[in-house]
Amino acid sequence: MVGDGSDDIFAVLGGWTGTVSLSGGAGNDTFYFASDFITTAGQFSTIDVGTGADAVYSYTASGPVSIIANADAIGDTFIVGIGADTILAGDGDDYIVSTGGADSITAGGGNDTIL
Repeated sequence: MVGDGSDDIFAVLGGWTGTVSLSGGAGNDTFYFASDFITTAGQFSTIDVGTGADAVYSYTASGPVSIIANADAIGDTFIVGIGADTILAGDGDDYIVSTGGADSITAGGGNDTIL
């Protein structure tokens, strides 16, 4: 659990096989996943970004990531990699980029950009 400030979280710095569960507070949080992060087969790493203008960068990670955004009206940025990722976006003007994989994206209210 990350507190209510604006935090930078380096979730996996390398050499990890397993899962990660993170939750953000009310700040503008940024979550990073390293390039050699691999999730245990059949499991997701989960990030609940909390409120605020949050960002998740896992575009080089090969493991599936589940991203849950609170339904606040603040835009978030999610860039995901080649895993089968699940994104539940909140009500802000979100920017979502998928670089590959069979992703499931549910956009909330707001003017979202999904690539």
